Parts: sequence; C-alpha cells; structure tokens
Amino acid sequence: MKDKYIIGAVIKALGTLKQFDSQNKELSLTELSNKSGINKSSMLRILASLESEGFIKYNEEKRKYRLGITIFNLANTAYEFLDIKRVCAPILKRTAQETQIMFHLAVVEDDNIVIIDKVWPNEHFDMIALVSYVGGTTPLHCTGVGKVLAAYSTQKQLDKLVSNCDFEKHSEATVTSKQAFLDHLPVVRQQGYAFNDCENEPYLRCITRPVFNSEGKVIAAVSLSGLKDVITDEKFEFYNNISRDLSKKLSREFGFNLKK
Repeated sequence: MKDKYIIGAVIKALGTLKQFDSQNKELSLTELSNKSGINKSSMLRILASLESEGFIKYNEEKRKYRLGITIFNLANTAYEFLDIKRVCAPILKRTAQETQIMFHLAVVEDDNIVIIDKVWPNEHFDMIALVSYVGGTTPLHCTGVGKVLAAYSTQKQLDKLVSNCDFEKHSEATVTSKQAFLDHLPVVRQQGYAFNDCENEPYLRCITRPVFNSEGKVIAAVSLSGLKDVITDEKFEFYNNISRDLSKKLSREFGFNLKK
C-alpha cells in the first residue's frame, strides 16, 4: 500500500545524499553517477535541485560536491539525542577505562530503543561478538536499556513500544511473555535499575539505570555490560554501585540531582 505513495525522484535524491560519508566527504559528478548508478545527465539535475535548497554545496575549484548546511541544521533539529551523546561521552569513556567494563547509551526514537553510543574499555574488547551497534535498534523485552526506558515511559509511549515489540526468544533466559514484561516494570522503577541476566546474548549481563534531565524526565538509559563470568553474583553489588554512581554523574550533567 505504501509503495504507491513513493516518489522515484525523491528516492534518487535521498540516495544521492547517502553516497556521502566519512570516507567520501567530497565527490565529483562522475563519482556520484558511478556510485549511485544514475546517469550523469539525471545526476546533474538532482545535484542542481539539492544545491538550490542547501542540501549540497559545490566547490568550483575542486569540481566536487559536499553536503550543505541544510543537512547540519536538520540534524541538529531532528536528533536531540546527539547532545545527549556529546555530554555523556567523556564520562562514559573515563568510567570504561577505570572499570574495564563496556557501556551502552540508549534512547527512545520513533517507538524503538536505539543505541546512540557504545563505549569499550580498550581496543581489545571489540573482539567480543555483540549484536548491538551504534545507530541500531535493540529489543525492548530482553535488554536492560529496553526495560528501563519502558519503565519510565508515559503510558502512551509504553503502549507504542510494546506494540512494536515481537517478544521473540533470544536466549534460554529470554522472557517472551508480554504480561510478565509489563508486570516487571514497576519493580524496575522501585529498585531504580534493570538487570539483564543473559536474556539477549547468552553470555552477557547488564545493569542499566535511567538518565534524568532537570525536569525529572528520563532522557536516556545507561547500561553497564560485561561477560557473565565478570559480572558474577558475588560481584553484582560492586558493579551495581558503579552503575548507580554513573547514573548520578550523568543526570547531574543535565541538571538533575539523583538521590536514589
């Protein structure tokens, strides 16, 4: 049904913008034509249209195109979580190095749980195979960030998150019951954190807490993650205290004094 509303020219224009990335900040007409599979004549018209609206900037000296200021303005307007990542990143990096534990930062975006940062303690830890990645969505029902963001959502937002969740089994520990998930949310709010005990990835444990802003609204969830033989039952309180302190530090950065 949605396909009949798709405009081909718009798709081609957006596809042209997607050709630019960190390795291709400037591209010529020929390069854009080759990368997108659009002939030069059509590509030139697309680029002229994008340039007229500030999406593309042409460098006459280099005879190359780059993204324009409109992209920057739209990004700042649409993705307020970029500021959240920017503020939290230094604290997450420092804590990761001090504790040798990995951290995730997640937000609610378009009725999904989205990972906006993933901080490793050092370069060797990225050898661990993890499903999560920055910019990707993560399950609501079997992750710490999902539980925390759901627990502190409004009823309207919670209904949307739940309706968008398939409650699929990811490991032997995954709780696939929608009602069991909902029944657990008051517990998360009462204790101030969520514990993911190998529910998404069978070898990973996570302790997750909310990040509040000055109005007391939860704007993100921060998750301390480690292998199950690192975050053992015996060391749970040790890591839980780290999680609590981190939540306080991050929330203070946004003007909230977290007492719990």
